Amino acid sequence: MPDIKERITNKLSERINIKNVAEIANKSLKYNSPTLKGYCINFISKCIKDGETYDDAINLNQKIVQELYTTSLCHTVIS
Repeated sequence: MPDIKERITNKLSERINIKNVAEIANKSLKYNSPTLKGYCINFISKCIKDGETYDDAINLNQKIVQELYTTSLCHTVIS
């Protein structure tokens, strides 16, 4: 089973965009896929850094929001 999950994660990570990143991030929690969650967090972080918006941000799971906040604090402190 892990092989299938890994393959799906890789395929989905290639398809992340501003229209679906929030949905995929939320699904990464539902299906316990930390790798996919990481791809989504990186994508959202880049959007924030570049001043770009992404769809459905209001529905982003609170756990993802907290991790984004923590990640951004770490980057701010290190920079």
